[in-house]
Amino acid sequence: MKISIRTLFLSRALAGGAMLFTSCDNDDDYKIIPATSVDQAHGNYEGVIMVNNEFQDSVTVSVDSVSNTVSLSNLPVAPIVKALVGEELADSVMKTVEAPALSLSYTGTLYENIVQLQLDAQQVDFNMTVEDAEKQVTVFVNNGGEVLYDSMQKILNMGITVDSVKVDGELAENFKTIQYIFYQTKRK
Repeated sequence: MKISIRTLFLSRALAGGAMLFTSCDNDDDYKIIPATSVDQAHGNYEGVIMVNNEFQDSVTVSVDSVSNTVSLSNLPVAPIVKALVGEELADSVMKTVEAPALSLSYTGTLYENIVQLQLDAQQVDFNMTVEDAEKQVTVFVNNGGEVLYDSMQKILNMGITVDSVKVDGELAENFKTIQYIFYQTKRK
């Protein structure tokens, strides 16, 4: 049997066309829709957090487009505690700490398929016990934190910086800035 170039071309074109209409099982789970509003960032996200370039636990981030807030139900404070009390006491002190919730107001801007949320400064308090003494810690999250949401990939990245801390009302001396970076994907 002789195969002509025309027959070969047609068979490859048909095979290629059939592949275009073949769908993977999870393709329909996420519709690719370019962002048309800042409100498209609204939702709950799960992922990991890096603190000063070290991976930490997983964390959940929520974006509420009605109240224009980005929230964490539990701000990971272990790096802050460690910076305040030192490595030798950090584990025992962390057993006394209840991680605080953090809610940050934002101003949103839309750039093609990227939603940018510029975060406002905020402070959050938590208590810790150091060598049988109860201490109140006030954490200052500085202005300039940012959230970027890619509507095509359903990915949210957030960066915030803790630039100062007070313990019992006194500014903690020699406290080094702590940078939090969140890598999140949108829940279904």
